[in-house]
Amino acid sequence: MSSEETWAQLRDLEHALHTITIQRQAHESQLAETDHAVKALPASGDAWRVIGNIMVKRDAVTLRAELTEKRVALKSRSDAIARQEKELREKLTTLQATAVQGE
Repeated sequence: MSSEETWAQLRDLEHALHTITIQRQAHESQLAETDHAVKALPASGDAWRVIGNIMVKRDAVTLRAELTEKRVALKSRSDAIARQEKELREKLTTLQATAVQGE
């Protein structure tokens, strides 16, 4: 692999890492918001859920179940993104070492 190809691949990996880091941060933010919403829900009775530009009255137990399901999905996706991010960081570190040795 030529030096130019190595540097181009480094730039591509850095861009991919930046993108995946932003995705992970967004999912973690959504996860935190969901956790906060679950904690703020009353144990029973009615609650309100914002859907688009309107608020909809829902049973708190049903809403808690929906939010818990959403939390599980977000956590799963966040974990997958974190693994991708780790793999990209490892590849980037390896490629950086190769690029530095090749100079």
